[in-house]
Amino acid sequence: MNDSPVLTDKRAVVFGAGGSIGAAVARKFGAEGAEVFLAGRTESTLDAVTRQISELGGRASHAVIDALDDSAVDDYLDRIVKQAGGIDIEFNATGPRIAEYGNGKPAVGLPVAEFLAAQTVLTSQFITARGAARRMVPQGSGVIIFLTGSPARPHLAGSSGIGAAFGGIENLTRTMALELTGTGVRVVCLRTAANPDTRTIQDSADTVGTMMNLTKEQVLASLDQSTWLKVSPHTEDTANGAVLLASDRARMMTEQFTTPRPASALIRGTSSRRGRAGLAPPGHAPADPVRAPARGGMCLWRGGWHYAPRRVTQGARVRSGCPEPRLLRWRCAGRRATAR
Repeated sequence: MNDSPVLTDKRAVVFGAGGSIGAAVARKFGAEGAEVFLAGRTESTLDAVTRQISELGGRASHAVIDALDDSAVDDYLDRIVKQAGGIDIEFNATGPRIAEYGNGKPAVGLPVAEFLAAQTVLTSQFITARGAARRMVPQGSGVIIFLTGSPARPHLAGSSGIGAAFGGIENLTRTMALELTGTGVRVVCLRTAANPDTRTIQDSADTVGTMMNLTKEQVLASLDQSTWLKVSPHTEDTANGAVLLASDRARMMTEQFTTPRPASALIRGTSSRRGRAGLAPPGHAPADPVRAPARGGMCLWRGGWHYAPRRVTQGARVRSGCPEPRLLRWRCAGRRATAR
């Protein structure tokens, strides 16, 4: 445990605690002095994380719970309240595998079943947050931490399903924060950029790489280049963000969004690197729109390169310098694009 823990004697519930982000958050909560109650669907991974917390001097227990089962979640939360006397922190990192929700597929080619599979993320977050809020309101305190990702404000094609779910979660964050005003319960949202050390991003890199004729390493490098300090956050960074939001250091924050990506700021509302709608990205002069190819287009920005395989350039790299490709609709003024 840390010498100066910031979550001492807090009671934290982490759903999806066997996954990459959930496990990192649970371990960090434990290291900061919280008693952690882990929930998930796989006994072996939950047991491993529980033991890791305990071996470092933390307090943790776990239970196999399906976060989409409303009754099971309610029963589990009741048991925690009975055992620990209350719930101070609720965090949910559950979600389906990317193959289940068609990550990388354009909306026009996405089956309804795969689109709806992505919405289970929203449903699960609603179930666990509502259950926690019902138990926090009577005690007059608590913090509910929602989790989303950058597709909440899409910057790449092929994320319509999960993007819709994340957008719904951020709307739910605002609604619950409004409804819980004056109860002592805070509602915040952690929107993380891609964490390359998670299974989800590793699988996504494989999928995007196949679609774009790129290696996984090239795709992951593009994620680095899309951040302000040119390095992607990892699960430990996301967990540190969760600790901050859960702690009393953030006691004046509700209906807040934080993006744990390098050089980003803690802000109210949602964040974006884009300018206002209809304007070129910051630092770029407005440019004439460039008509997208007749067959559509998909760009993946990598440090100033647009990749447009099987499209206008047939896989050639096009020097642009514009960090916000809009299906080839933006061209930076004063920077003539050249194929190489």
